[in-house]
Amino acid sequence: MQAADYFQGYDGDVVIACGDVPLIKSSTFRNIVAEGDDPLTGAVVLTMIPDNPHGYGRILKDGNGSFQSIVEEKDASAEERMIKEVNSVTYLFRAPLLFEGLKNIAR
Repeated sequence: MQAADYFQGYDGDVVIACGDVPLIKSSTFRNIVAEGDDPLTGAVVLTMIPDNPHGYGRILKDGNGSFQSIVEEKDASAEERMIKEVNSVTYLFRAPLLFEGLKNIAR
């Protein structure tokens, strides 16, 4: 929420990438932005399938293969830990949805 004031009135996209993530190509960022071009898309989560998913949050999907949530490994069931697709900690959000959602996170 520290940056919320800077985004006041902004209704575009916000890309979030953590500094300790392995190098991501500029073309990957362009692809994330392109995925978010659909007006019905409120967010894009970049996922990956590493050789060893240990330590990563697992991507949970519904029966149609649509994103549902991320479960951190420490909170995952044995079945969820078998999932190979993981969170790369790189996201695109529509700014209004991002800041509205952040208000709902307990400190």
